[in-house]
This record gives sequence, structure tokens and C-alpha cells, in this order.
Amino acid sequence: MVNTNYIGIIVKILEIPKHKIAENNCQVTEFRAQFQNKNQNKILKLICWGKLASELKDFYKINDYVLIEGYLFQSDLWNKDLPNQKLVKVKVVKIYPYLSES
Repeated sequence: MVNTNYIGIIVKILEIPKHKIAENNCQVTEFRAQFQNKNQNKILKLICWGKLASELKDFYKINDYVLIEGYLFQSDLWNKDLPNQKLVKVKVVKIYPYLSES
């Protein structure tokens, strides 16, 4: 069976990643990112666990573009920017720097 929630997209990091330690002593990093969809900017909340969480806070900063792969899910929280939409989250499994040639 194919998991239809698995995505790969290029996003722009909008805020400094917030790093914390979960109950099971696992590192967690959360931050908001933006991607463009048919001339509209969409905001996602990205969540990284373990080694990927510490790498993210060490190597990436605001306004960096990254290619992410992960699982898409909708949270129970409402989006602050768009009050009539729920916040969409991505559990990131892989992250790569994205360098565009200008």
C-alpha cells in the first residue's frame, strides 16, 4: 500500500527553529516554513526529531530554502495567519539544502 501523505517540497524557513527535549529524551525542533502553490504562499509547521532536529538548528537559518521529505498531517490548531484554516504540519524525515542558480 502506498502512503499518500508522504511529500517532497521546497520550502523557505520563516523563523528560527525552536529546539526542545521531549519526554523520552528525544530532541525535537519545530518551525514554520513557506511554500508557493499556484501563486499563493502557504505556511506549514515543520517538526523534526532526533539527530535531524539538532542538524537543522546547527546548519539552517531564516530565509534558507530547503528540500524536505516527510509526512503531511493536519493539526487541531487553527492557523494564526488564516483564521478559517487549520494549521498543516509536516513530520520531516529528510532535509537537503536547496541552492538556486540566479
